[in-house]
Amino acid sequence: MSENHLIDYPKFQERLVEALRTAWTEIRQQRPTETFYLFGLETDSDLTDLNLFCNTNEEAKSDQDDYTIERWFYEIEESPLYRAGKEQIEPLARELNGYVYEDHSDDPPEAFQQRKKTLLQVFENALFALDRESFFAPEQERSNVLLMIQFTDPDDAEWDYTIEAVKRLNPESAYQPFMDAIEVVEQLQEMDDERQEEIISIAQEFLKKEGKEFQDTLTAAPILNPAIRKQLLQLLPNSPPDTSIWQVMFSKPGASDQPTIDNTLMVIVEESTGKCALIAL
Repeated sequence: MSENHLIDYPKFQERLVEALRTAWTEIRQQRPTETFYLFGLETDSDLTDLNLFCNTNEEAKSDQDDYTIERWFYEIEESPLYRAGKEQIEPLARELNGYVYEDHSDDPPEAFQQRKKTLLQVFENALFALDRESFFAPEQERSNVLLMIQFTDPDDAEWDYTIEAVKRLNPESAYQPFMDAIEVVEQLQEMDDERQEEIISIAQEFLKKEGKEFQDTLTAAPILNPAIRKQLLQLLPNSPPDTSIWQVMFSKPGASDQPTIDNTLMVIVEESTGKCALIAL
């Protein structure tokens, strides 16, 4: 069996800096009249993949003064600039991906996390190196650009890393709008969680009044499909056509861990009035 490939991290960092410089320079030359507000690197949890991304105010759907979270995340994936620069970054991505095909069964327990930590530092160093050259923006305009490292489908620790890396990579004037948007999302999530508990409680009380026994709450979520909402509104007379409707699923007493139609109860709840209906499954 051949020995596992050992990444020469200093040389990898040098190659990454040049790949990013070349890729982003070419992209900007193709869009000379557009204003870039975001540059970043994207990897996976195992650091076996690597992509770059960027975006411009002109490609973003949100207004440049509308600092919502979509500006830094969801709108990136819809931009033609998402994962651009493949030609330059692909050799580096292939080198990282080689880890998947190697036998690491004899590695010490800490080897994987050490590799991950080292590579993330290499990514940060590469962005720092370009930033010191004022590559992303002149110093007086640096607050208009955000540098970021993100994961595909991050866990909590990886999400925390992204937040902390954003703070390290950018001046406060650049990252504060991003942090404000994160705070708004967290506040809305707390409100949604509180509202979900209220909706579940309403549905539970409805089942008790209907004499329907239940075991556990399985799911509770608003119904977003307009066609399904319209159909279910017929079961809730006199409800406004644009009202929010929640679907709450319960298991019947004695139900197994695997829910089926026979052992599940479904209640719909009209959010503004608390009106409920039991759905036959």
